[in-house]
Amino acid sequence: MAIEYLHISGLILVALILGGMMFFACIMTPLVFTKLPPKISGPFIREAFPVYSLAMAVLSFLAGVIFIGTQNSWLLFLVFALFIFGWKVLMPIINKYRDAQLAGDPSSAKPFERLHRASVILNTAQLIIVAVTFVRLIP
Repeated sequence: MAIEYLHISGLILVALILGGMMFFACIMTPLVFTKLPPKISGPFIREAFPVYSLAMAVLSFLAGVIFIGTQNSWLLFLVFALFIFGWKVLMPIINKYRDAQLAGDPSSAKPFERLHRASVILNTAQLIIVAVTFVRLIP
């Protein structure tokens, strides 16, 4: 009985990760960039991204702990590590190049675009891993 409750709790956490990622990528970010002026949208996303990353990292870590000892656990810990990497390593570098680009440095455009594309690919890979994990967890 306790194992079933634990499994359901983990499944709910994975569903929250999946839903949170889908909401951020498919609704919030496009809405911010289409409805807010660039002077507001960019700084807003910069403030929102760390909150998103922290929330998703915590949820994926907790879900990984719940499923410890299974393949699902190491997949969730991978997602956790990728959230931390994206937040603490990749985003500061992206922000540095974007700031330089906005300050008029044309040589910053290509590195910014390349790194931003890498962050989108990273987030998409995480989303796929979480979706696959979610499907695998459904009894």
